[in-house]
Amino acid sequence: MPEQKGYQEEFVQFPCQDVTVKVDPVKGTDPKAIYLCAGRTLTWDADGHEFTVIFKKSPFVDGKKMFDNKNYKSKAAKRDTVLTVYDYQIIVDGELIEDPQVVGGGS
Repeated sequence: MPEQKGYQEEFVQFPCQDVTVKVDPVKGTDPKAIYLCAGRTLTWDADGHEFTVIFKKSPFVDGKKMFDNKNYKSKAAKRDTVLTVYDYQIIVDGELIEDPQVVGGGS
């Protein structure tokens, strides 16, 4: 991309680590967007709430798509060669919360 006057290319780096996500009855999750590296796990912290998470397509090596208060830790994330967005629904205390996602892949 040709540089424009006053334009400086920016990028963001994320640490590759296991991720714990707090269930939030307003936002759905904290943090809102989650980056998960290949081989890392995701743990849902209910923080005193009842929750259910259902992925449209699983980002995990075992293909698991549903998590809740009894099943709250994933297996390892699978390796994607390109940046991939994994949409899911989260229901917290009986209410559907909109638009959360997990992002994986890339290099």
